[in-house]
Amino acid sequence: MVGTGIENLVAEPSRNRDDKEPMRLTVDQEANAVYLYLSNAEIEETREISPNLNYDMSIDGTVVGVEVLEARSWFGDLDGLTPENVLAKVLAVQKPTAMAA
Repeated sequence: MVGTGIENLVAEPSRNRDDKEPMRLTVDQEANAVYLYLSNAEIEETREISPNLNYDMSIDGTVVGVEVLEARSWFGDLDGLTPENVLAKVLAVQKPTAMAA
């Protein structure tokens, strides 16, 4: 079992991130997708966590980004979403600490 590091963002949002760059969110209304940037680290691999939820991982296994597809089914209206809203919903739905390598 491998932890992803995303669980640390709830208690300490700056942990595992470049403190010069806060979390940021991209919303693509046409594609019905959102992407939460957690770090500027290089992406080593993408893991499908569940249908329509992907984590981009760094070489050390830390989550550097979260992609949510079919985003309206997760959040309803995409207008006004914040990085904190997205992170809270993803963590409520998926506990990442029990992912298999």
